[in-house]
Amino acid sequence: MANEPRTIIFYEAPHRALDTLEDALEILGNRPAVIARELTKIYEEFLRGHLEDLVAKARAKAPRGEITLLIAPSDGAGQTAVPPEDASRALPIARRVEEIVKERGVDPKAALKQAARERGITRREAYKQLLITRDE
Repeated sequence: MANEPRTIIFYEAPHRALDTLEDALEILGNRPAVIARELTKIYEEFLRGHLEDLVAKARAKAPRGEITLLIAPSDGAGQTAVPPEDASRALPIARRVEEIVKERGVDPKAALKQAARERGITRREAYKQLLITRDE
């Protein structure tokens, strides 16, 4: 699996999530990853970062509920805590703003600013994209 060029997906029980993350870090290296919790439910949550960051977060607060672990191919960066170009960039900006509002509990204006920062564009450009995607 270490040579797999595609994203690897695991469905994991919460009591085994930390062990799985630690094993993945040891075997696959410090790859970009996402812990998706309670997908399609009211308490849906996404934790993004590299495996090293997610192991630290899981040690601090054990994940609960249904866990889906997505591990990306190696990005070569390894040590940065900033998420790579991931699925959030492929989402329409309006959807990403909604995710940020749910995840962080911030207002839509702050969420738009964060989404713009993630995509490397200005807030004005992000707002233009938001208007376009809302009209569709």
